[in-house]
Amino acid sequence: MVTVGMLDRVHPKKNLKAYPFAAVARLEGIEFFYFTPRDVDLKAKKIMGKFYENGGWIKKQTPFPDVIYNANSSADTEEEKIIIEALRSLVPFTSYPVGNKIKVFDMLSKSAAFSSYLPDTKEAKSVRSTIDFINDKKRAILKPRNGRKGEGIIYVSCIEDKYEVIQDNEKKLLSKKEFISLLKKVIHKPYLVQQFITSRTKLGNVYDLRLHVQKDGSGNWKICTIYPRIAPLNDIKANISRGGATLYAAPFLKQEFDENYFNMKRYLEVFALSISREMDKLYHTSFDELGIDVGIDEKGKIWLYEINWHPGVPPTFYLELDVVKTSLKYCMYLAQKFQSKNTSLHASRPVIAVTGSVGTKTTKNMIASILRKELNVFESKGNWNTYEDTRKHVHQITPFHEVAVLEYSTEGEGDISKHCQFIQPHLSIITSIDPAHTKNIKGGISGAAKAKSEIIKGMDQNGILVINGDDPNSKLLDIKRFQGTVLKIGVSEGCDFRATSIQQGPEGISFDIEVKEEKVTITLPTLEKRDLYNALFTIAASSQMGVSLREIDEGLKKYYNPKKR
Repeated sequence: MVTVGMLDRVHPKKNLKAYPFAAVARLEGIEFFYFTPRDVDLKAKKIMGKFYENGGWIKKQTPFPDVIYNANSSADTEEEKIIIEALRSLVPFTSYPVGNKIKVFDMLSKSAAFSSYLPDTKEAKSVRSTIDFINDKKRAILKPRNGRKGEGIIYVSCIEDKYEVIQDNEKKLLSKKEFISLLKKVIHKPYLVQQFITSRTKLGNVYDLRLHVQKDGSGNWKICTIYPRIAPLNDIKANISRGGATLYAAPFLKQEFDENYFNMKRYLEVFALSISREMDKLYHTSFDELGIDVGIDEKGKIWLYEINWHPGVPPTFYLELDVVKTSLKYCMYLAQKFQSKNTSLHASRPVIAVTGSVGTKTTKNMIASILRKELNVFESKGNWNTYEDTRKHVHQITPFHEVAVLEYSTEGEGDISKHCQFIQPHLSIITSIDPAHTKNIKGGISGAAKAKSEIIKGMDQNGILVINGDDPNSKLLDIKRFQGTVLKIGVSEGCDFRATSIQQGPEGISFDIEVKEEKVTITLPTLEKRDLYNALFTIAASSQMGVSLREIDEGLKKYYNPKKR
């Protein structure tokens, strides 16, 4: 049975989705519970969850769920932040927030396919720049950067040297001085100013359309519903919670677009699915449910107003239950996706971390290059190797990444422990401990070995540790209490991954290696001897992920010759 935990910050009685999820989950044969960050015990890997039984919410201790439905993963304290980030590294989350309105527009402005659908929008940082924007556009909307349900929206229209303002359903004609006074009161809070798009019905009512999309049980985007939201006459806010009305999409589109209604319906559906896929791509993540608000101008062009993560429940009871059912099917898809993984690491999302004095970046790049042929790899890029970068990676690694390959740097004692606190490795590599790279670490070579040993203590204690069998300083590593598998690479006797018959010529370095009765000759088009060790670490890590030596050999050739990729 799949277990789904809903993460939020309030009591389940205050979350409108909690009871429908519990009810539908029971019908679907899913175990469901509700929890907050305060209910999590990271050390015991247990949660004091709230289960709906006999008409009420009952507390029970339970293991971590198979999937976390992310209703709200914001954190008020550093402790809560660590708990949530740890959960993200251990359990697949259904989704992540899209950010505020400016964030969404900034992301979509990078899209060649969708930037043209964005009305001009900017942050209202100063009175002067805001007035200049409004004067240029003639009509504009002021709205809170983090607003919802139409709260705080102000419509402004330039009429000669005055400004017509609609605020809280009240229309006023203000002088420039009066308007400046209003702006000063408004934009001391985070506001944005947006070009006003004329999207009106034949009767003159302002309207927008909510395109509600979800991921289904196959992990694909589907249309949940499309419905118009129509503002009262002489008002600009179409939100239903602010007095707007709604209709079914088909009769509304027939009424407004006559014989062209079917083409408009298809236009909206294709737009909704296409922009949802684009959001996944732009954010390098996987969203589960989006509410896309659009307008249609007098020429029939779609304009994007905003995109909401986990939008409100559609205004039809049967659709509320349909949304919940689709969400739970997506949870089951994620659970099955991760439970079906079968690697030597026995982890739903293996994490490979590389640290050491030299060769860490090259080794990390090689491993990611090999694994990327068959798996969806998250790789730390460039010099993003500090523990603060690892902390950010927690948010960037998504349920669709099948393995993470990271570099863990250190400037001193405690740094690698922090890396592991944010993302615990299942396979760790310590390339070497070089005296030339210990100047920032107290205690010289012994201090460096102690600092590198933090990855051994912080990793999965039943995982795999790969070290340099030719480096005498590797003997200083603290591996006595490590319960997992220790593998050595090198050229000396006793190494688990040993290079033999090494030859160096004008075309590079070649060597033989044998793993599990498979023997190949590997040629590296490089004269750098240290690349021999980088390759051996790559072979060790990749073979633990089920990659054959021949596949690794081909991958290394393509790594050194990108044109063949």
